[in-house]
Amino acid sequence: MTFLLGKALSEAKQQEKLYKLQKKNSDIALQETKTRCKLLMGEPETIAGVFAAGLYKGSQTDNPKATKNKAILSVARTTLMQFLA
Repeated sequence: MTFLLGKALSEAKQQEKLYKLQKKNSDIALQETKTRCKLLMGEPETIAGVFAAGLYKGSQTDNPKATKNKAILSVARTTLMQFLA
């Protein structure tokens, strides 16, 4: 009986170690992804592309002024978040 209990406990400890290792790897991957996204959004080409896409979309709608304002606000928010982060 104690043999089976000891085996089950050692297996549980091993699974706990594997879980902690996977959790650590997941946290590292998440942090790396966040960093890469910040770097991507901080590039001037990306900001200019978002702004250009917003202007094009704004010029093709029935209410271009509201869409243009929305695009400008979006670029300003992205730029501000890059300085704060």
